[in-house]
Amino acid sequence: MSVYTATPLNLTWQAATLPYADKLRAILESWKDTPYMVCQQEKRVGVDCVRFVAAVWDEMLARPGDQIPRLSRDASLNNPRKTMEFMRMLLERYAPVEELTNKHYVVEPGDVLVVRARGGGPGHVILVGPDQNTTWQAGTRKVVRSGWMLLDRYQVLSHWFRYGDRSKWLTQQPSQSS
Repeated sequence: MSVYTATPLNLTWQAATLPYADKLRAILESWKDTPYMVCQQEKRVGVDCVRFVAAVWDEMLARPGDQIPRLSRDASLNNPRKTMEFMRMLLERYAPVEELTNKHYVVEPGDVLVVRARGGGPGHVILVGPDQNTTWQAGTRKVVRSGWMLLDRYQVLSHWFRYGDRSKWLTQQPSQSS
């Protein structure tokens, strides 16, 4: 049996005084406890980690979710380059998206963190939550609100992305399918 340790996120969380925090909180709560299912994206039915992030951003933009291509389950271990290409393709759907680097240390609610196992490629994506030091993710069993730690086998922050025009998150009304 493997024993995993928790690794604190080496980033500073920005207080959720941003005007879209309540909208983000409501959307995240509406996904809570949705079962984890590979290649699914339906609230209360099933969702995987990538499709969870896409669904939340789609709801923030009040737009219907598009079908996301399938990526093999073990791609992060066997083909990290293909996994990153997949993530970049996904992020292009939401342009403008900024990839943040070590020169930035403050994360904001709605930011996407790509994490990986030590020695592996990108393997999991999580969202920064609107409440102090929280993250949200489609974990191994269901969508959960988590603390400010990288848990399980994903111990390394690989990439960090921010949606570039958050004014759209304020002006869009929730879609009827939410």
